[in-house]
Parts: sequence; structure tokens; C-alpha cells
Amino acid sequence: MRRRDVIQTISGMAAAGSIAGCLSVSESDGSNSTPGNSGTSDTQSSGNSGTGTIWFSTGSATDTKTSLAEQWQKENNGNLSIQTIPEIEDKVRNAVPAGKGPHSFIWSHDRLGDYNQSGFLVPQGDEIDIDLESTFTKKSIEASKLDGNLLGLPWGAEAVGMIYNKDMVDSPPETMEDMKAIMEEHHDPENGKYGLAYPISSAYRAAMWAHAFGGYYLDTSKDDILGLTNNSTIKGFEYIIDNLLPYMSEDLGGGAQNSVFSSGNAPLCFNGPWSISNFRNSGINVGVTGIPKPSGGSPSPFVGYLLWYFSKRMENNNQDTKAARSFINWWTTETTAPLELSKAAGYTPVLKELKGSDELPETVRGFAKAIEQGTEVPQDPRYAAVDGPTHDAFLKMVRNPDGDFKQFMKTAEEEIRSRWSN
Repeated sequence: MRRRDVIQTISGMAAAGSIAGCLSVSESDGSNSTPGNSGTSDTQSSGNSGTGTIWFSTGSATDTKTSLAEQWQKENNGNLSIQTIPEIEDKVRNAVPAGKGPHSFIWSHDRLGDYNQSGFLVPQGDEIDIDLESTFTKKSIEASKLDGNLLGLPWGAEAVGMIYNKDMVDSPPETMEDMKAIMEEHHDPENGKYGLAYPISSAYRAAMWAHAFGGYYLDTSKDDILGLTNNSTIKGFEYIIDNLLPYMSEDLGGGAQNSVFSSGNAPLCFNGPWSISNFRNSGINVGVTGIPKPSGGSPSPFVGYLLWYFSKRMENNNQDTKAARSFINWWTTETTAPLELSKAAGYTPVLKELKGSDELPETVRGFAKAIEQGTEVPQDPRYAAVDGPTHDAFLKMVRNPDGDFKQFMKTAEEEIRSRWSN
């Protein structure tokens, strides 16, 4: 049966236009950095070769990234202009078309199609002396290419996984039957206790269930590339409403849901690596594993692969470009940077050499299980128009559990196609 105690309070759930906000890669620290000028850190060494300009966004492991870049300079006598950029997506769009900005910058692979279509990127496959297949995981290579062209190099991945409180859960659930038993044991809403915390603040976070029974949001390999009205997609959303919402706080906003878990008032949480440090700082004994499987289904969270993009500025194959390329090769193929960032920010390395390594934090090995279950966020630039209307339609389902779910999704598809035509 559909949930009849309709959620009344849905705060903090503004639909995201893309995965980028969900991946916690673009948070601003208030820097006054501008394209072409130094950001919060502008560091150059005194080597004899050119100077590569690299950008990464403020917020997520900024100090670690800066330290790693400085380490490369010292060890290789290389030159870098290291710039940490707030609102990096806007800055890329302003700087790159003007022939300015970075030789390379970090972002999730979901912008690959958009940036390539906009002329921001250049292929570097002929310039990169790396055996990709023996170095990186297959899916991370695919996420770095478009139409056979290598437009960046991968170094990390992230996805929503099952986070659990080790002080409340003896062993993590592997099936939904296991999970429901745990939720039932701890669910006591009258006393502020819940079975699950799940900040469903975007379609990205709900995707694992939309995919669980064969559904999809956008799949360019299918005749009908939009799959929101597909019965399998709707079944996944219904699964959330019927099986998960009854064990959650009525306020579905990200802050409220995270607070439930960080205060020790829920044993389980669906969230990503970006949440781990806050939970630990709140005193939670955190464990991580993959997504429990329901009967007849295979949940598949969206996976974002983090790339060093090859910016248009690399068209000039000069000493500056060569310095940037040498740095990116080091960052992506040596174990130093992926290991340090797995410890600092929970990113899962995509180096085959590190797969399953005991050197990785326990939480990262847990998220790796979710990534193995995952589905890559579409590279197609049209996906930017999908997330918001999809999330809005899902909220209508939550507010109107006896409504016409297919009509809600049909309206979302019409909105998406309208955005595509404008």
C-alpha cells in the first residue's frame, strides 16, 4: 500500500540542476579569486620548464589538494600556478572561451558532454603516454572519454552508500529484509527515534531506487531516451514511498535528515563520502557498505567520476601545457594523491593498483561496494535539464501518495523536453 500519512514538511529540498551540487565538489569558501588571477593559493616553483595552470574548487579537501600539487613541484622541479576557485563552473565558462583560465581543472565527469559541446576541452589521447586499460578501472576510463576522445584523466569516484552507526548495528544489512529488521527495532518517532535517515534532496540521491527495477532517467542508448514514465522507474520511486519513508523523520530536508543520524537517533543513513567527517565529528562510530538489495531488484546509485579535464588551453602544446600534463599524469597514475584524498575526503581511487587495498580507509572500501553497484551519471549535456523536474515530480508523489504517479512523471518529461527546445 502507498503511504497514506502524507509528508507535510518538506524543507530544504530545492531541486538541483545537476549532480555537481550533490557531489560536494563545488563549495565556496568565499575566496576573491578570479579567472586568470591567483586564487586562495597561487604557488609557483623555480624550475626551468613551463608553468602549468591548474584549478580546483574551494571546499572539498582544498588543503590536501594544494599540498599534493606543491609536493609534485618539489619532487619534479616543476612549475605550477595552483589556483583554488570558488564557483568554478561559472569561472570556467567565463575564462576558457576567452583563451584564459586553466590548462586543467577538477570536476565530475557529468559535465564532459556539456563542456565538450561548448568547445572548452581538447582531446589529449595522443599526448598521454599511459596504458589506460591496465591503469584505471574500466568505467572510469569510459567516463573520461566522449566519442572515443580522451578529454580528461580520472582519479576518484563517489556515490551514495549505506552508512550505519556501529554502536547501534552489529553487522550491516545486506538485504532489505535485514534493513527492515534494523529499522523496526529502532523506529520510535514519538521519542525522536527513527529507523532511517535519508536526505532525498535531489533526483540524484533517489536514483539508486529508480534504477533498482530496470528504470532510468536518461539513457541515450534507448529509443525513448527519457525513462521517467517507464513503469520500472515509477516502481522504484514507489519503493521509496512504501518501504523507506515510513521509517524517516517527516522533515525530508538534508539538514534535518543528517541531524537525525548525527545525533544518534537513527541506525542507518543513505549518504555519500562528503558526509562522513561531519558524522564523525558528532561522535558517530561510522561504518559504510553497499546498498541492501530488495527482492527482485538491484539498487544502483549514481556514480560520479572525478577528472582532471583537458582544457582548451592545452591546444598550445608548449612548455606550460607539458608541465600541466606531467603533473596530471603523476596525480592520476601514482598512488600518492589518490591515497591521500581517500583519507582526507573519502574519494574512492580508480587506480587498479589500489582496488581493494588495505591501505584505503575502511569507509572508502565500503563506498567502493556502492560504486560497484552503481550507474554512471549521464555525460550527455541534456541531463542538466533532467534532475530538477524529476525531483519535483517525485515530491508530488510524496505529497500525493494516491495521485497519478505516471501523470506526474509525464509532466516532468514535458518540462524537460521544453527545456531542451529552448
